[in-house]
Amino acid sequence: SLAAAQLKEDYERRTADWHAERERASAGLAREIETERARRLEELRAELAQEREKQGALERQHLRELERRAERAARERAAAFGARLLRRVANPGLDAAICAMVLEDLARLEPAQRQGLAAASTGDGLTVDITSARALGEPQRQALVDALGQILETPPRAVDFHEDPTLIAGVAVGMGAWVLQANLRDELKFFTEAERDAA
Repeated sequence: SLAAAQLKEDYERRTADWHAERERASAGLAREIETERARRLEELRAELAQEREKQGALERQHLRELERRAERAARERAAAFGARLLRRVANPGLDAAICAMVLEDLARLEPAQRQGLAAASTGDGLTVDITSARALGEPQRQALVDALGQILETPPRAVDFHEDPTLIAGVAVGMGAWVLQANLRDELKFFTEAERDAA
């Protein structure tokens, strides 16, 4: 009958529409899944790249630290070797040569340094400590005292002489907060610590 045919046609049309809608939905879902998959894949690649960069930076930092340690160890070994060698050749003649250099350095002090030392000696004066690797001869002691007297506004309250074999050779002159290191021990220490300070 006509009604039955119309119902069948309506059913077939609705079924076709439903199938078309399902296909569209499936295609849309597939596109969304592919987009999400691509997004997550890109995020994963970025995370992996960041992790590789992080690991690379850590490895580079570790290598730099190993290099610094090796350099420091090499400097310390060189300083130890130098100290052993210098102890064998250190003698009063070397002390005298270093004292002569100290006298030259004192004579060439900048005006600002002279003023600072002179200011420190005012009032009750100050005590000067002169430490040497070996006992200084009287001419060397007097030359140091005379050189300091030319720099300070007032003579030092006292000049104390000490001996310290660990200096290896040379002297250390202390006047209040001012210290003049002119000895092999402190030169070697400076050599070993130079790389650390630069770091």
